Amino acid sequence: MEVVPHHNGEVFLSKSAINDDPVFFGYPFNGWSVPKRAGNSPYPNLDPAPIVEIVIYDSKGAVLKHKNQHPLYVVEYERKSEIRMTIPERLHDYIPPGSIMVMTKDPVASLDYRLSFYPPGGAPANVASHLVKQLPSGGSALHRHYGWM
Repeated sequence: MEVVPHHNGEVFLSKSAINDDPVFFGYPFNGWSVPKRAGNSPYPNLDPAPIVEIVIYDSKGAVLKHKNQHPLYVVEYERKSEIRMTIPERLHDYIPPGSIMVMTKDPVASLDYRLSFYPPGGAPANVASHLVKQLPSGGSALHRHYGWM
């Protein structure tokens, strides 16, 4: 899935992809977030938080950043019909807009997912060739894509 990290560390997942295979994403979520501001409503969140490995590659395919055994915060922002996951800030800054995120479920016994991020134009050909479904633009002139392997 092509992603555009938000300035606050969130990466928005495609609701279209989640509708394609809700079980893959653990959807519908069974937990509730704790609002940062008193009086705000909680949002559904993935509970328990999945344990993930995050790998960020550079344009030459070398590992740029890596984090293992990270509890990933995933919430459904119902008002905008968005699914958001929070990437640690020290990693988030290394993911340029338009990167391709590959999400692998149960890659090893100790992980729920592996999140691999490739810079625009830097994903292996077998990954990029699967990005065949167009996502809503959300008002942007450019459309993002996703697909399944």
